[in-house]
Amino acid sequence: MATRPVLINLGLAAAYIGTSGTLILFNASILKGVYPYPALLTTGHMFFSGGLSMVLVHSEELGLGSTIKNMLPSDFLVLPAMTKQQYMNSIVPIAALQGASLWLSNMAYLYISVSLIQMIKASNTVWTYMWSVPLGLTAWDPKKAANLGVIGAGVAMAALGAVSGGTLGMSIQLVGIIVEAARLALMQLVLQRRGFKLSPITALYYIAPSVVPLLLCTAFVKGEMSALWAAGWHFPLWMMLSNMLLAFSLNFIGLVVIKRMSAIAYVLSGICKDILLVSGGALIWGEVVTGQQMLGYSIALVGLGYYNLAGKLSAPSQAAAPTPGQPSLDTSGKDSGEDDDGDLEAPAGGQDDELSKSTDKLLPKS
Repeated sequence: MATRPVLINLGLAAAYIGTSGTLILFNASILKGVYPYPALLTTGHMFFSGGLSMVLVHSEELGLGSTIKNMLPSDFLVLPAMTKQQYMNSIVPIAALQGASLWLSNMAYLYISVSLIQMIKASNTVWTYMWSVPLGLTAWDPKKAANLGVIGAGVAMAALGAVSGGTLGMSIQLVGIIVEAARLALMQLVLQRRGFKLSPITALYYIAPSVVPLLLCTAFVKGEMSALWAAGWHFPLWMMLSNMLLAFSLNFIGLVVIKRMSAIAYVLSGICKDILLVSGGALIWGEVVTGQQMLGYSIALVGLGYYNLAGKLSAPSQAAAPTPGQPSLDTSGKDSGEDDDGDLEAPAGGQDDELSKSTDKLLPKS
């Protein structure tokens, strides 16, 4: 029966790749076709996920018994004590960045191809590092910086090689990534140093109520509410509900994958997902991927894979000897192990890796 764990891990990897990739393609299909309202789509994701998190946290009070509670780790449903002032100072700024990141990432689908979006996302690691160094969350490392320079060069080559998609769409996606990196850094800087412990569920519980009003205001200002009104408030209900459920469930699939899989297997799963998404965009929407884009993206993926593996393989020694003065890097109280769109593919590599992983897994992406 020695093959059973291997088969289980293969199944989990397939579920992670399939669910994450499906969600991204699902979002693109909705936004490019039946529901071109990125702020409202993101609002729906956060409202649905936040509502489910509240049901889970209060499952016993709602008469659902202890069955749900027993299915999850013991600390997943424990709400940390937080005053109103602490909530306003800590959670609301993070929620604002979270909402902006999700909205910008979804809006990019209206302007550029899924393939190009996926290529630009490979720069997430670079921006996370660029935020974490000046904020004192990780130390400057010339070797790591050189590795990130290779990733950035590959992404730039891929973006410049695009034959479709204008500067506006690429700028929207890039700003979304930079804002997301800022959110990760702020999550580390504010929450950990104040001693809050948030699981994926309790993070949603606290953050969703602040994100939803901000996204609704964005939808109103951008004219999405009036456009939907003019369309007779028509939207595909079952498609939207299934999309929101997929976004919520992806977080838990990702957590199980991170817990069970080796570093190499996890990194390879993320790279396979990225390649399949680029291929899926070309097959489903006929997106053109040029030779320059393929070369640039390949360079970025090789650099990212090396960066991730180097960070993961060196993580035990770093955990054993933390840098003096650095805060604990585990905001969730769990093993740190996604990305935009709901998956758990955060950049890896040393303390900035743990910054990204320990915080990125807390919040679903749409």
